[in-house]
This record gives sequence, structure tokens and C-alpha cells, in this order.
Amino acid sequence: MKKKVKKILIFASIFIVLGIYFGLSAKSDYSWDEKYIEQKEKGWAVVSVQSNVIDIFRPYTWFKQPVSRLGLIEKNSLKEVSANVFYVKELWVNKETWGIKEETFEFLLDCNNYQTGWEKEGELKWFKPESEEAIKSYKKTCEAIKDILGKNI
Repeated sequence: MKKKVKKILIFASIFIVLGIYFGLSAKSDYSWDEKYIEQKEKGWAVVSVQSNVIDIFRPYTWFKQPVSRLGLIEKNSLKEVSANVFYVKELWVNKETWGIKEETFEFLLDCNNYQTGWEKEGELKWFKPESEEAIKSYKKTCEAIKDILGKNI
């Protein structure tokens, strides 16, 4: 009888620990982006949200993928350098397993042709997107710039 109770207690303990682990992981995975947006809301505008993570060790992601990346542009840094070509400072925020990683990029965005310009070897090089998804992302960024600057693009 004692052995049976001991097995039940061990099983229940494992079940409780796993339940707490998955519950806290899910809470973190599904709520980090809202907290982050609130912190950055004043000086930044959200232009991209990616939810494409499926993790075998987090089974709840099989059914509803949490936000894995945010793309934000700094409102005060936007400058129109020529007709519908803008200097953009963009912040990518990635949710990683053990924290959040930020990367900042500065580039030119051509809202006429939906391409980006980067300085490479002292020269300005233009790069056209290779996928429809990238073009959609550039269009969304251009729309956000239009809204921020109150401009028709």
C-alpha cells in the first residue's frame, strides 16, 4: 500500500512541476510583447509582428504560435531624404528561450520601389526584397511612416 501511495505522490509531484513549468513558460511567451510595446510606445511605432515559432518542448506552441519578433521604428529619427525615400532607424526585438535580444539597424527605405539602401564599402547600395513577405513588410513600414509623418506615399 505504501509503495502505491509513494508512486502516486511521485507522479503527482512530476505532474505539478511540469504544469508549473509549462504555465510560466506560456505566460512569458504570450505576454512579453505587450509589456515590451508598452515600454517603447512613446518613441517607437510597431511595424512588424512575427508569430512563427513551434517548439517541440513547448507543446502549447503547436496550436497557437506566440509572438517571436517585433519590428519597431523610431519616430523621431524618420527623415525624408528624397521623394518617398526615408532614413529609418529600426529595432528588431527577438524573444529567445532565455531572454530578449535587441538589434538596431539604420537604412534608407524607398517607398516607391520597396527596396532598402545600405552603405557598403563607402557606397550606397540598393537591395530589392527577394520574397513577397519582405515586400509586404516594407509596404507596412511605409504605411507606418505615412501615419507618423502625416504624409501621403
